[in-house]
This record gives sequence, C-alpha cells and structure tokens, in this order.
Amino acid sequence: MAASAEERDIGGMDVPFVEEQLNEFNCSMSSDDEVEEMVHKMNAISTTYAMDSVDFMDGLIAFMKNCKKTEVSMRILDDYEQQILLKLNNAKSAPKRAATDLRKEREVLRELSFATDFAENVAMDETVEDGAAEQHAEFEAAFDDDKNYTPQPKIRKTTTPNGAIVAGAVGDGFGWPVKSSYTGAAFVGANANGGGASTDARWGRLPTLRVISECDAGAYTHGYGNIFNDICAIVPCGVRPAQFEHAEDDAENQQQQHLSASTRSLIGTILPPDGNCLSFENALLFTESRTFRLDFEHVDNISIYPGMKISAQCLIDDTPGGLCRVQSVIEPSKLQMADLEEDARQQQHMAAVGQLSRLKVVIACGPFLTGGTSNSDQFVELLNSVATAHANVLILCGPFVPQAMELSTESPEAIFANLLIEITKRLGMHAVRVLILPNAQSDLNSMPYFPTPPLIRPSKISLPNNVTFLPDPAVFEVHSVRFAVSSSEILMHLCRKEIYKSANVENEDRMRRLISHLFRARSIYPLYPADQELPLSLSNAHAKLHLAKRPHVMILPSLLQPVTKVVDDCVVINPGRFDRGKGVGTFSVLDLDLLASARASNDAGGGGGTSIAQFCEVSLFSTQRC
Repeated sequence: MAASAEERDIGGMDVPFVEEQLNEFNCSMSSDDEVEEMVHKMNAISTTYAMDSVDFMDGLIAFMKNCKKTEVSMRILDDYEQQILLKLNNAKSAPKRAATDLRKEREVLRELSFATDFAENVAMDETVEDGAAEQHAEFEAAFDDDKNYTPQPKIRKTTTPNGAIVAGAVGDGFGWPVKSSYTGAAFVGANANGGGASTDARWGRLPTLRVISECDAGAYTHGYGNIFNDICAIVPCGVRPAQFEHAEDDAENQQQQHLSASTRSLIGTILPPDGNCLSFENALLFTESRTFRLDFEHVDNISIYPGMKISAQCLIDDTPGGLCRVQSVIEPSKLQMADLEEDARQQQHMAAVGQLSRLKVVIACGPFLTGGTSNSDQFVELLNSVATAHANVLILCGPFVPQAMELSTESPEAIFANLLIEITKRLGMHAVRVLILPNAQSDLNSMPYFPTPPLIRPSKISLPNNVTFLPDPAVFEVHSVRFAVSSSEILMHLCRKEIYKSANVENEDRMRRLISHLFRARSIYPLYPADQELPLSLSNAHAKLHLAKRPHVMILPSLLQPVTKVVDDCVVINPGRFDRGKGVGTFSVLDLDLLASARASNDAGGGGGTSIAQFCEVSLFSTQRC
C-alpha cells in the first residue's frame, strides 16, 4: 500500500511515490542497485536531516540534473548526502538556531536510533520489550545537555608530583591526562608555528585515503556467505604444513653456495618438534630438501621463534641424526620504507588553500563499553573530544562487542549499530576519517578467523562517507603516510614464544627486538604455529600478512604496557585498551607535521623512503578521571 501524505512527511517514502516523482522529470531508479535498499537509504537521509519527502525529492532531482544524471543509484545518494552536509556546514556561520529547532533535531535523531535497531530487536526477541521504557529513558537523558552535540573544552583536575591538585582548561579537546609522550627531534608544536594541529575539521575536506589491503569479504576465502570452509582452514597448533612459504629473500641469501665439504649456507624455517615448546635444544630447521637439528652453541647473540625464516652459515654433520651447528646468522636486507609521494610543493599548496599541513590521528582499541556493560558514555566522550580537537583521522580497533561482556537484552549487532549511530551523530558533520577494524579473537561480530574481513556494514543505518570498514590486518595511506594496523596481539604472542640469548640481555630493549622481527620477516604476523588464542587461516595468511614496504606508522594494540617506539625508523604505537575495567584505559594521539616531513622527503631525494619519526609527537592519554 502506498504511504499517505502524512506518512510521507519525513522518512515515509515508498517505491511508488519515488518512481512517480522521478518519472515527472524523465528520471528512474538504477537497475544496478536494489530498489528497496535505495528507498530505505532515502528515508534514512530524510529522517537524519529532517527533510520532508517532497523537499528531499526536489533536492535530489535538482542535484541529478546538475550532475547530468538520469538514474538514481547508491553512489548518487551518497554524493547527495555529502551536498546536504556541505550546506549544513555553511549554515553554521549563521546565528544559533532557535530552541524549538534543537529539540526537533534531538527528536529526529532519537527516532532514527530506535527505528534502525530497536524495532528489529523487538521483532527478534520479545523480551526486549521489558527494558524498552528504561532504555528509552536513558537514551532521552543523553540529549539533555547541549555538550553532547557541541563538544566544549573541559576542565580537568591533574595531580602534580608533589601531590597538589591543579585544575585547568584543556585546550586541545582531550579532557584526559597525558600519561606519557614521544616527541620527535624536529617536531614543532602546533602553537609554535601559528596554527592548530590541523585545519578546522568541521569545515575542511576529508584527508585523502588509499586502502592497500583487500577489503572485499570474498577475498578472504569464502567471504560471509559460507564460513564453514574458512573455519576448517584454521590450523591448530602443532600441525605442520607440507610446504612453507618463504618471505622474499635478497639474491645473496638465495645462493646455496658450498663454503667447504661440511660448511654451507642454509635457508629454512625454524620449528619445534610437534607438541613441544621451542627451545635452543630442540629447534629444527626445515629446508626444501630435508630437516636439520640445530645447535646454537657457537652463536652468542640470537633470538628465534616458531615459524622464523632464517638464513645461516652452518657446519653440517652429514651423519644420520647429525647436528647442524649454526656459525652465524645472515641478516636479510632491510625492508624499504614506504615513500612520501606528496612533495613539499603540493603540501604548501594544500596549506595555502586551507587544507591539511598537519595530521592529527586518534587511535583507540576496544572494548569501548564501560565495565563489560552496554554503557557507552566514555566512548561518546571520546567522539566529542575528537570533534573538539579537530582530529583528521579516528582509528577504532575492535572488540566493539566483546565476548566477555555481560548478558544483554540487545543483540551484538544492535549494540554495534548503536555505537555506529553515535559515531554518525558526533562526527558525521566533521571532516574526520573514521576507520573501523575487526578483532577475530574477542569480538562477537567479527568473523572467527585471522586474517579477518571487515565487519559487516549494517544495511539499515545510513552511515556518512567518512566511515570506512577495514580488514585485520590493514595497510592504508592517509596523505601518503603509510599505516599498518593489526589487532592480532602479535607482540603478546611473540613474548610467549620467542627465546633469546645474549651476554647483555639485561640491558636490551625486548619490545624493540620483538617489533624488529616483523620487519625482518616482512610479515605483520610471522609466528607459526600461531598462538592458540588466534584462529589463523593459512589459506590467506601469506598474502594478507605480507609487508611489501616498511610503514611510516605501525599500530599494534596489545594488553602489554602501552608504549610508543621508533624501530627501524617506523613509529610503532601500542595504544593499550580503551577500557581495561572500571572505566580505566588508554588511547593514543599522533600529531604529524605533514609539511616538514614532505620537505625532508624532497631533500632526501629518491630511494629508500622517508621516516616521519622526527616530525611527529605521540601522546598516550589515560581515561581515568582525576
């Protein structure tokens, strides 16, 4: 039945109404997209921006005529929504809206949230109705304070080393205390050069994003449709494949030259006997031709782990069961740093037209729900801070709905959808890229294997174009700065499995050594067999985990101590967990001088790439209130 005129006021369009409006102007619906999905998206946009159906269709048709298009598609609707956002941004310079308009906006957003998720939950589980009134009251209370819509700088109390409590305004938008920070030698603070950390993200353009990782679910074996084969492809600990993939080795290491009758260079993979922990006494080297028992007695300084690819000069005992005595380890060639493709002239032009000369990236890893409940107040405060601080990129790593959270009347999909709605409300009108990554180990909504495809994008929520779903691991570039991100807990797993001997072990930085293994192996997860907590799918592992170049920034969330390290000129960040329990956790903020790094890249010339380490600052914030 066609919707009545009253129902079509806001968000009540149906297929006959839309087709009638389009036919009047010789336009139609594209056959490449589902008609019902397009109409659903139209209603979502109409509801979000409080546009009645006639005004919405008039604006859409005018937009299509300007673009010289005659067919409505999902892409056209995305572009049309961006035009609406641009008009709203321009309207922000006008006097403040009347209170009645603000109340109307709150009501619209409130209706959007329940229309997209809550109604579906009720249909799936009638027990949701028991808590409906209480949940609605909590949702309504969230709109009682204007700060939820226009984030303001906060006053925070901090404790000095002598015990004094000092209260002050936080000017950068982050109202949590700084636990620690790393500052590059050539980094100049935003205030020192006369500008903010970035251009006003509420008015500027989105930073450019180039995703290098494969984001299509079908590329992860069988995608979402049939995960049975994916789960069967997971390799349990102790099971050895018949053949090993080797990381790229330089020509020198590939030569199997004989140095003498019993001394030669070998290339292989280090593994323990089945079912055993690796030790220097039981390590085996698997080569293409045979297996050797290794003896490291003559090597004073060495670190090994299961699955490590190694090239070594060895003294071979050719008798059955004889030892392969390692004399020295041949280091692989250094993994080349990714290039900063944008030169200084381009960066200067960008700064002149009001675009980015600095890049501020906020990095947070779940859980985002406080204390294992569905309370997202602290997550909302983070989003408000991102908006206030004019951050350019927000990287959110799962879990979003942790497996250990308390039982809830809401489904995991609905809880995740509510978090996405908060992101849309708080950041939908800001030029900030929101990048969302899954967590196969502890997120109820993620596919249960690693490498992990992107989280499923809810079809009933109209998300802005600034929200992007990425796989785990993910490699991408923002303004040519290359990032590599993974929630696999590789640092924790290497801590458990790596063995090391050195005469100076007490004075060495173990975390730096563990990170170096990733670059030497050219893999973001070189451990094999994988830790028992990680469901590794071998059918995808080599290609998806391979590092073609050394990233400028590597983000490895872990339960280990949050830290920032510069390893082989790469800035490696462990932001910790946003909530470790009782509302206490950490997140990190990267502030990068794009213009200075581009100039350095130009001065260095071609070959080898340029590190950003000396041109950035990384701050670790605590979510614990003073």
